[in-house]
Amino acid sequence: MKRVLVIDDDTDFNQILKEQLEWADYEVACAFDGNQGLDIYKSFKPDVVVTDIIMPNKDGIEVILALVNDDECQCKIVVMSGGGRIAGIEYLKLTENLGIKNILEKPFSFVALQKAIESS
Repeated sequence: MKRVLVIDDDTDFNQILKEQLEWADYEVACAFDGNQGLDIYKSFKPDVVVTDIIMPNKDGIEVILALVNDDECQCKIVVMSGGGRIAGIEYLKLTENLGIKNILEKPFSFVALQKAIESS
């Protein structure tokens, strides 16, 4: 059973993803900002981190950088965002430059999410 950590500041969206992933037989933990996500990551030790980009306290880019720069991190990363571009920065494109291959633009289907998790 894969362990998945979902990080998104939208509590309803988090709950929907958690329920769908658990129904598909994943073990799931949720966080509501990047700081909480990184704290939960340390104890939960997920196989896959699914993170939003635009969040309070610590955004998804900071989460990705923390995970990529952690020598002990063995998890794969899936990025999701509905923001796309803020202040001229295309955040989803930026994540590609950080080496992220599984990128989902909101709204996306559960099938697309599951495919991204399984290909991670």
